[in-house]
Amino acid sequence: MQLLHSLQLRILLIAAVAIAAGCSLTSCSDDNEPEKKITLTEVSISTDPENALRYPVSVALSDDAEVTISYWETGRPETERTTHEVQSALLKANPVITFVKFNTDYTFAVNINGQRQDGEYTFHTSIAPPELPVYHVTVDNPGAPTDGYILQWVASKPGFVTFCDMDGNIVWYEKFDQAIRMAHYDTGHRKLCVLTGFRDGVNSKNFQRLCDKIFTLDLEGNRDVQWVASDDNVPYPHHDIKFTPDGNLIMVCNTTKKFDLSQFGLDADADVWGDGFTIISPAGEVIRKWNNFDAITPYDTGDMILEGGAVKDFLHANSVNWDSNGDYYMTFNRPNELWKIEASTGKVLYRVGPAGNVELDEADFASGIHAAEPLAPDKVLCYDNGSSRGFSRAIIYEIDPVAMKAKVTLSGPIPSEYSSTDRSNVQLIRDGEMLMFGSTLGRCNVFTDKTGKILKVIKRTGISYRSYYYQDI
Repeated sequence: MQLLHSLQLRILLIAAVAIAAGCSLTSCSDDNEPEKKITLTEVSISTDPENALRYPVSVALSDDAEVTISYWETGRPETERTTHEVQSALLKANPVITFVKFNTDYTFAVNINGQRQDGEYTFHTSIAPPELPVYHVTVDNPGAPTDGYILQWVASKPGFVTFCDMDGNIVWYEKFDQAIRMAHYDTGHRKLCVLTGFRDGVNSKNFQRLCDKIFTLDLEGNRDVQWVASDDNVPYPHHDIKFTPDGNLIMVCNTTKKFDLSQFGLDADADVWGDGFTIISPAGEVIRKWNNFDAITPYDTGDMILEGGAVKDFLHANSVNWDSNGDYYMTFNRPNELWKIEASTGKVLYRVGPAGNVELDEADFASGIHAAEPLAPDKVLCYDNGSSRGFSRAIIYEIDPVAMKAKVTLSGPIPSEYSSTDRSNVQLIRDGEMLMFGSTLGRCNVFTDKTGKILKVIKRTGISYRSYYYQDI
């Protein structure tokens, strides 16, 4: 079958208005008054010229209503999904089919106000654009997940954000004109937030970490926010971005502050690039800024400031997150520390790591730390790169903030062939019974049980800074 750029399925239905004895597809304003039945008058499907896995459907109705499309692989009704609900206007609705596989036959039906209409329609999806990354399953053992989706991206230009299924099939993608630095999907808001590119004119000061653009978009491809990072909003975003529960955006950002570092044989008027986070509204209003300098400065770290590049990259924050109480957690890779930051005051409540202020066995120190994932207040999952160990692991720190003691309650290793000495992340998934490692240098996603047994490995072409698993989208 030809590509759907030439496809126009147009099904003309005879418009009919039926008088119902009771309520049918619409609510009754008067139980004694007959109600009109809403009918389909026209259905058509086409491809999005910018995206080979996005299929807009045009539905014409006899009256306005809420419309969804149910669709499935032809002959496989168990694969059925339903689009996001849209409200028609002027008797027209335009739901969009997403999350389909390339080069596959599909069948769909129309739902009006939640009720399936007569008639099924078929279409065939396009072939994959050649520049997309490729994912393939290399290990698939008993107990491996068979459902769910993995969000990952391409750290080269042009950039692609993708979701693939558990067989490695890409089922959703979005193309950007710059390399993808970070992406995250929020199931509550049904939106992605994305950092792309390299900010011109400043990256020589910060090791090419500063991002250029900030985007938010929904799964239908509608882009809400398209900022260029600047002094007017967030000047130095890098490494991490997420939606907060109230719909704002939080991201890791550099902050510069001048210090006299002559005692270390450095500049007496040095710009030190510290780290923190910024919260900003979708409208561009800066709501909160926080940085490390009230808690720690170069004077507190002594010789660490002499290490190569420390002035340009003092602590190297790489993640920000929050717990159910709203307090924040950040990971700092240069000192290998996890910090907890009190939301109400900005005070650093503790620092877990080799030079931190929490008692912890030396064997439990991270060697390269990324991606704080709070499981509960003072219980935080992190990715330990294992740079000095030769393999990476998932590590859960449980901290007693009164006694200022910490312990490791999970240490889940992965083999060195799948490990990554930088970047990367890990999630606790499937009701806490499984781990998913997003390994950057391993170029793979690794699913294990909590003992470290390998269940599934999905390899990829290209580099993705992190990967995120979603059981349902």
